[in-house]
Amino acid sequence: MKSRTLWFAAIVALAPIATPSARADDAPAQASPADPRPVLALDAAIARGLAASPGLRSQRARNDASAARIDETSAARRPSLSAGASVSTGNKVGTFASAAATARASVNASWLLYDFGQTSASIDAARATAQAGDATLASDRLDVVSAVETAYYEAVARRLLVDVARDALASQERRLDQATRFVAAGSRAPIEVAQARTQVASARTALVRAENAAETALASLDLARGGWDGAPFQVAATWPGPTADEDAPRTQLVDAARKTRPELAAQRLTIEASEHSLAASRLSLRPDLTAQAGLDATTDLQSTPEPGWSASLSLSWTLFDGGRHRAQVREAVAARAVAAAELDQLELGLRVDVTSAQLAIRAGKAEAVSAAEATSAARAQLALAEKRYVDGAGSGIELADAQSAVVQTAADEITAQWDLATARARLRRVLGQAR
Repeated sequence: MKSRTLWFAAIVALAPIATPSARADDAPAQASPADPRPVLALDAAIARGLAASPGLRSQRARNDASAARIDETSAARRPSLSAGASVSTGNKVGTFASAAATARASVNASWLLYDFGQTSASIDAARATAQAGDATLASDRLDVVSAVETAYYEAVARRLLVDVARDALASQERRLDQATRFVAAGSRAPIEVAQARTQVASARTALVRAENAAETALASLDLARGGWDGAPFQVAATWPGPTADEDAPRTQLVDAARKTRPELAAQRLTIEASEHSLAASRLSLRPDLTAQAGLDATTDLQSTPEPGWSASLSLSWTLFDGGRHRAQVREAVAARAVAAAELDQLELGLRVDVTSAQLAIRAGKAEAVSAAEATSAARAQLALAEKRYVDGAGSGIELADAQSAVVQTAADEITAQWDLATARARLRRVLGQAR
C-alpha cells in the first residue's frame, strides 16, 4: 500500500471549505501562486531522464561492444599480414670459437579461404546479439519513461494534497475566528474556542507533513530523471489524458503487445543468436582451408641479402580435441533452451500484465467519477452545516464532521486521479508504447 494512506488518515479530521482538484486533461502548466519555482513539464522530465540515465549509458556501451564483436568475428574472413625481423649470432659447425652474425627479415600473409560455415555462423550470432542489445535498449528507455511518469504523478498528487492541507488550515482559522466572536457574544460555549484552536494546531502539523511529503516526491522525481541539477522546480497540477486503445478488447491489446514489446523482440533475437552459436559449435571440428604466402631475406651482414619466397595451401582438420567440441555443443544447446524458456515466461505473463493494467484503468475511471460526485455532495453538506452553525441551529461537532467529509472526499478524488494516471502509464509500458 502506498504511503499516502497514512497521510490521508492524518488529515481526515481537518476542514477545508474549498479543495483543489486537477482534472484529466493536458492543460498548460501553471505555477502555484504560493510557489515561485518554475514548473517542470512531464515531457521535459522524461527528456532529461532519457539523456541522463546511467542505465541507458551502460546499455549503449554494451551495444557498442556487441557491434565491435561483429567486426571482430568478421575479421576471420579477411587476410592477415605480418612482418618480422631478427638478428642472431653463433658459431658454425666445427668452429666453436668463432661467431657469425645473421640478419633476417620476412613478410607473411595468411587467408582463411573456407571453414565450412563456422565463421558465417559466428558472425550471424554476433549480429543477432547486437540486435538483441538494441531491443534491450528500447526496453530500458521505456522503463525510464515509466519511472519518470510514475514519480511525476506522485509529485502532482503530493502537490495537490498540500493545497488540500493549506485550505484545511485556512478553514480552521476561519472557524476559530467565528468561534471566538460567538463566545464573545455569549452565543456559544467557551469550549468551542478550545476545540477550534486544537483543530488549527492539527491543521498546521498536517500542512507541514504534506509539504515534506511533496518535497520528498520531488526528490524522487529528480532521482528518476537522472539526478539533481541544482535547479529548483515544481510540477504541473494536471493529469494525463486517456491512453490510446485503453478500452480496446483485451485480446487485441495482448496481440499488439506481442508485436511491440521490445523485451519480446530482444528475447527472440537472443534465441536466434543462441541458434547461430550452436551451429558454430557444431561446425568447430570441420576442416579449415588456408592460403599462405611469404617473402624473406637473410644475410650474414657481409654479403648482399638473398631474397626468397614461399606459398602454400593447407588443409587442417582437428580429429579429436579431448571432448571440448562436445561440451561446447552441450553448452550452446542449454543456452538456447534457457532463452526459449525465458521467452515463454514473458509471453505467459503478458496477458496478466495487460489484464491488470486495463482493469486498473477501468477501476480508476469509476473511482474518479464517484470521488468527484462525493466531493461535490460533501461540499454541499458543508455549506448547509456552516449556515446552521452561523444560525445557531447546528453544533460544532456537526460542522467538524462535514468539514472532515470534504477533506476525505477531496483526498479520495486525488487518489483516484493518481491511480488512474499511474495505471495508464503502466498500460503504455506493458504495450511497449512511448508516451
